[in-house]
Amino acid sequence: MRKFAHSSQRLSQVAGEQFQQFLEAYVLTALLGHGHLRHFVRIEPRVKVLRELGEGRFEGVHTARAAADYVAMTHSGRYLAFEAKSVAEDRFYRNELRPQQEAHLDAAGPTGGAFLFVQLRAVGRMYCVPWPAQWERRKSADSLGAGQLEPYRFTHWHQLVPLLKRSDPNPSGEPRRPDPMPASARRLPYVNPYEACWEQRSQAKE
Repeated sequence: MRKFAHSSQRLSQVAGEQFQQFLEAYVLTALLGHGHLRHFVRIEPRVKVLRELGEGRFEGVHTARAAADYVAMTHSGRYLAFEAKSVAEDRFYRNELRPQQEAHLDAAGPTGGAFLFVQLRAVGRMYCVPWPAQWERRKSADSLGAGQLEPYRFTHWHQLVPLLKRSDPNPSGEPRRPDPMPASARRLPYVNPYEACWEQRSQAKE
């Protein structure tokens, strides 16, 4: 029984890692490449080394994650946070989230945007849920069922663009590149530093 539980836990870990790899390769990287994100980075979990195995290998355990899985930035400088979860059932329970992950999503929401990526492997579907999620109380536990998640189902990164635009208040709807210099600086006359240096030297000789 213990061996079965261990195998089930390992399968869940592998499924979660594969889901994150999919999101990074085919969703976030695509959004970045098509100009809908300026930057994103994955926050790796902290690892505690238990035993050195040699040749660069070690045995370790993941300690408590300090934040959501991914952070990103829009073209107007808005901060985004993404947490990704893959579960075998047709319902996602809130206790799958660690307190520090929820705290990160709570903090990111008011200043930019926060999203919960959910994969329900029992129904073979993925969802991108804006945070805070509208939890349903069932059996004394908060959860999200497949029916409740249906409005947030996606199959392609294009479907997430409207969500990002709501988090990035750009009236044109197009990625806005950062201004290379402030408006006050643009009003100043341009001075070539090499010409200014040469003029100072000529005045000194006179």
